[in-house]
Amino acid sequence: MTKNVIITLQGFHDRQDAEGDPVEIVTGGKYFRKNDQHYLVFEEAMEGFEEKTRSIFKFSDRRLMVHRSGLINSEMLFEPDRRVVTSYDTPMGRMLIGISATSLSLKEEETRISCGVDYTMSINDGSAEDCHIQISVQPRETWSIGSMDNP
Repeated sequence: MTKNVIITLQGFHDRQDAEGDPVEIVTGGKYFRKNDQHYLVFEEAMEGFEEKTRSIFKFSDRRLMVHRSGLINSEMLFEPDRRVVTSYDTPMGRMLIGISATSLSLKEEETRISCGVDYTMSINDGSAEDCHIQISVQPRETWSIGSMDNP
């Protein structure tokens, strides 16, 4: 896999938005592998704010760690059969998020890496919601809009 990649993130919740669509982000970023761990580094902008959020995803076949800093600050761990409570700081305020991953999958191909996580999430000790995040990484030079259909 090359260093310059296109990252597709899709988030599904049991209570989806009004149109019933998943939350989806497609962005350019950097990829590297170190000590059997995959790393993704990219920046996100939020409408109405000048400051960006820098995200680092570190994952393997056993866990996903998401570190965000800048406009949004958090450290989230997704590891099957482990419950983690963490702070999620946004411009609108701080929330406590409980994450319990139930499964994690990793598929490595020559021109694509896919990672999927099923988990439950609670916010401020509220009711748990079933969620899924799907990550797809492809070299910039081989990515096309049609390649998004088969994560």
